[in-house]
Amino acid sequence: MSGETCLPFSHYRYLWLSSWTAFASALYGSAMGHPYDVIATPANIFLTSMLYWHYPVHNTWRYYLDVFTTHAMILYAVYRAYNAEYMWYTYAVWAGVPLFNALGGYYYKNGQYDASVFFHALLHICGNVGCFVLFSGHVKPLLGDIALEGDGHRAPVQTLDEI
Repeated sequence: MSGETCLPFSHYRYLWLSSWTAFASALYGSAMGHPYDVIATPANIFLTSMLYWHYPVHNTWRYYLDVFTTHAMILYAVYRAYNAEYMWYTYAVWAGVPLFNALGGYYYKNGQYDASVFFHALLHICGNVGCFVLFSGHVKPLLGDIALEGDGHRAPVQTLDEI
């Protein structure tokens, strides 16, 4: 990899480490039995964040992939959280994400890298705490209640022998 990193190693290492919260929230969502499309949100953000924050250089394909994927996944997550059991709690936690993003950007542009990294790491943590909150309750399937029984719980999966 070539190019000068946007931050010193001592700083971008913290952002790489805070990106692991996305992996933890994806694992939690999987353990709670949520649909793969919902779990894919933090999982995809985790993968592109690992790729970028391993050696962060602005204006590279890794940078643009991380930014595009993160923005797309956030929009999808907000959509999928709509009408979830803990929708309002999730949205309340996620409300910190744009605030921390703005503060991190402000401090980065003013050369205050310690504060910038602090707020950007809070962005990672806040976004994934919101995922933990979302995954702690019921998230409706993408195509309605097709796979649910009348009481709102998942129908048992039938094997080929049972059909």
